[in-house]
Amino acid sequence: MDVSVVIINYNTFHLTSVCIESIIEKTEDISYEIILVDNGSTECEAVLFKTRFPEIKLIESNLNLGFSKGNNLGLSHAIGNTLILLNSDTVLINNALKIAHNLLIRDPSVGVLCGQLLNMNYIVQPAAGRFPSLKRELLELLRIPHFFDKEKKARYYLHKHADYSRPLEADWVSGAFFVFSKDILKSFPNHKLHENFFMYYEDVQWCYHIRRRLKKKVIYDPRPQIHHIEAASSSTTNQILKNFKVIVPNQYKWMLLEKGLVYTKIFYVIRSLHYFSLRDSHSIRKALIFFLLSLHGIDYYENRLPIEQILNPANRAIVHD
Repeated sequence: MDVSVVIINYNTFHLTSVCIESIIEKTEDISYEIILVDNGSTECEAVLFKTRFPEIKLIESNLNLGFSKGNNLGLSHAIGNTLILLNSDTVLINNALKIAHNLLIRDPSVGVLCGQLLNMNYIVQPAAGRFPSLKRELLELLRIPHFFDKEKKARYYLHKHADYSRPLEADWVSGAFFVFSKDILKSFPNHKLHENFFMYYEDVQWCYHIRRRLKKKVIYDPRPQIHHIEAASSSTTNQILKNFKVIVPNQYKWMLLEKGLVYTKIFYVIRSLHYFSLRDSHSIRKALIFFLLSLHGIDYYENRLPIEQILNPANRAIVHD
C-alpha cells in the first residue's frame, strides 16, 4: 500500500462524505486506503459511512478523543508507506495523494510535507510558520522586521507573508493535510504522535519533533492542492477568541514542555510589552491578557481570567486577582 489517509469525523457526516468522495474521484495511479475514525459522533450512526463507502476502514470510538488521539487511533490501523492526516472539511482539487507521496519519497531529507490549502474561492490560506522564540519576540518589540525588504520579511514571518505559489521550508506546517512516512512515525515516542493537546497546536509540536530532534525538513509545496472549507467560514471575531481561548494556552503549555518555565514567562512578558507599545485600545487589552498569563500561569489563565470581557471593546471591566 502506497498511502494511508486518516480522516477524523465528529458530527460532520456531509462534510466528511464530500471529503471521501473527492479522494475517490481525484486519486489515480496509486494504491491507497481511507481510514475513517468516528470520534464519538451523535449526529448519525457511523455505520452509514460504511454503507455509503464500503471500501473504507471504519473505526468507531465511543468517546471524542480529540484530533491527536483520534489520528493515532487511525494510524494504528494504517498499512501505507506514506501517511496522510486529512481534515474532514477538505476537498481534494487534484491528484494530491499521489503528488504528495511522490514528493515525499523523492527526497529522504523531508520529514513532513503540506500542500496548498485554498478556501472555496481559491484564495490561498496560510499553511506554514515559524516556531515562537524569545529572539523573535524581542525583534518584534524593537520593530526590527519593519526594516526588512519584502522577500526577507516573507522568510522571517512566513504565515500570511509567505509566497505560497512556490515550495518553501518552514518550521511548522498545517495539520489539515499532513504528509509523512511510516518511518517518521516510528521515530516518535511509542510510535505515536504526541497527544498533549485535544485540539490545536499539535501540528506545531509534531513539526518541532521532526525538525529539531530528527533534523528533517518541514516542507510546504503548492503542487498538491486542497480546498479547506472551515477557515473560510470563521469570522475575525471568532478567530481572535479561538486564539486566546485555545491556541494561546496550548502554545504556553508547549513552551513549558520544550523551553521551561523561565523562558516561557519571559516570552510572554516581552509579548505583552510589544502589544502595549502598539498603544491602541485593543492591543492594550491583548497586552493585559499576555501579562496576566506570564504573571499567574496557565491555571489562572484557563480558570479565572475573563478573556471574553477583556477582549470586548465595549467592556471596561477591571480584572482582579
